[in-house]
Amino acid sequence: MRLTIILPTEAKLEEAEKTGLLSRWRFYFSEISKHFDIEVYSCDLKDFSEILNVKHNPLPFSLSFIPFGNQILYNLYLFTKVKDMNKVLRVISASYFILPILKIFNKKIVLSYHYDYKTTTKKDFGGLKGTTAGLREYLSIKSADIVIVTTEELQNKVKKVYKRDSIVISNFVDTSKFKPLKKENYILYAGRIFWHKGIDYLLEAFVEIEKNFDIKLKLAGLGDVEFYKEKAKKLGIKNIEFLGVVDNDKMPELMGKAKIFVLPTLHREGHPKALIEAMACGCACVATAVEGNKGLIIDKLNGLLVPSKNVGRLKEAIIRIVENKDLFKNLAENAIKTAKKFSLENTLHKEIELLKYKLEEDRKCFLNHLEKEK
Repeated sequence: MRLTIILPTEAKLEEAEKTGLLSRWRFYFSEISKHFDIEVYSCDLKDFSEILNVKHNPLPFSLSFIPFGNQILYNLYLFTKVKDMNKVLRVISASYFILPILKIFNKKIVLSYHYDYKTTTKKDFGGLKGTTAGLREYLSIKSADIVIVTTEELQNKVKKVYKRDSIVISNFVDTSKFKPLKKENYILYAGRIFWHKGIDYLLEAFVEIEKNFDIKLKLAGLGDVEFYKEKAKKLGIKNIEFLGVVDNDKMPELMGKAKIFVLPTLHREGHPKALIEAMACGCACVATAVEGNKGLIIDKLNGLLVPSKNVGRLKEAIIRIVENKDLFKNLAENAIKTAKKFSLENTLHKEIELLKYKLEEDRKCFLNHLEKEK
């Protein structure tokens, strides 16, 4: 059975290659390929067919000299290729103008709504991208035959705002790779190194932690790394390491050995994969009480929740774990139990079964049509 997968402009494979997340996509495609003959479209110029072992369709040329040129070109490119696509489209994200037009060609769209695209884009980017986010989200969700959401919060929004039913299938974690290892004495943050991830508050909290405890802070990821290196220097922080890109294949070891994982996001997360992976690794997790995080963390049970933008509470939560071995043990054990809910069997395999059903349903409809024509 053939399946067409469409990636959003914000999930470029070239960017994933730079940030060490390409192996995540490779794993996802390899699992899907066990059941379908897949082809992938993305807003890239580089052809990743060989690297990912799937048929990849990148952009034919670049319009990057025009503001948002490649994003506009990508939507047009999808339109020109619509006749070559399979009838069922697996569309990742709710960020497209083109989906209503693809529907005219009788395509069946299985859409992932994995974070609040409209709200997050407005807050984090603004400008033309933020202004058009709401319209693109509306057009995407309204065009979908099936909407897959990662959380009940998103399911409620789809029902309330768009009057659509949806299916909850959470992000997956490969628990055969992400598992506890012998713990070392460091705090870990893994993700984009940007202001809206709360890096400023993490550094300011660590200033006081470092004065009283022999523990290291490690930050893995790309972004405004030089800016935060300079800030750490000005704050007098010594026991800190900016790791840069850590390939997702190497992340299980880094997370498995981490004692504490911190996710100090300012506004909201979707269904944060890094947090799920850290929980699977038996980290004691500290996260801000924003949407996405508080859907995973139950305060004082499988992690600690703190208010966003609060240096004092963030510092206190980390210190509580450092000082209290029993608290660390309880949080870590319960985090592992929570992460098991997001195993491949409970998430990705459910998605595969849904896609099989949709493709099989369409195949039966086609065969019935042929029978009627006889």
